[in-house]
Amino acid sequence: MSPEVILETPRLRLRCFTQADQPFIFELVNTQGWMQSIGDREIRTPEDASAYIDKLNNDYKTLGFGLWCVEAKHPAKPIGMCGLVKRDYLDDVGIGFVMLPTHAGVGLGFEAASATVQHANDHLGLNTIVAITDENNQAAIGLIKKIGLHFDRAIILSEREKPSLLFSQDAQPQTGANENQQALIDAVNQVMPFGKYAGEKLINLPEPYLVWFHKEGFPNGKLGQQMGLMYEIKLNGLESMLKPLVNSRTKTGK
Repeated sequence: MSPEVILETPRLRLRCFTQADQPFIFELVNTQGWMQSIGDREIRTPEDASAYIDKLNNDYKTLGFGLWCVEAKHPAKPIGMCGLVKRDYLDDVGIGFVMLPTHAGVGLGFEAASATVQHANDHLGLNTIVAITDENNQAAIGLIKKIGLHFDRAIILSEREKPSLLFSQDAQPQTGANENQQALIDAVNQVMPFGKYAGEKLINLPEPYLVWFHKEGFPNGKLGQQMGLMYEIKLNGLESMLKPLVNSRTKTGK
């Protein structure tokens, strides 16, 4: 019996995984791209790969969707994985994708991912698709933006040390700095006007210094609000994501 085909594109078909895909799954989940994008699933043996396929098939039955095999048409062979994932800590369904290194960088990931989002919207009634990736995975970020998702917020997952970036179809494109973005830029570039760190930008203040102010009370007014924001940013480990905003200026169009 042939695997169920979910959708087709000019060069690809996305279908359900079967136990016949065990060798491919074992290869895919141990590639560097998988480890970077999805993480170690501790699939060390063919039996582990078989159990993982069972889990994927259970998702097809219980959710009506899941992660599907990306299969090239000519010649017909599996080259990646793309599909939909329901995570317990998010309200919306997410998209996941990864290709074998030999088939990356030639537009196949975009072809599969964009068709998956369209299928989710048009045929599954899922109006908002989200995606999660690491801040350093620029290839994934580029593809996520290309399929129409925009940065929503940074989230902290219990199983990860660093914050992850959440993208969503509902998020507004960041074509310019809105008021909240400008406030963040201003806070990052605000210089401490007094004390032992006078002259330092707030983003560079040591965390213990901000913790002390949090306990004793931040100054009144805008400076205190900005210091409070920096305290929250450092507390949640988001400082590195804001470093690019240092010395940033908003375009006014004038």
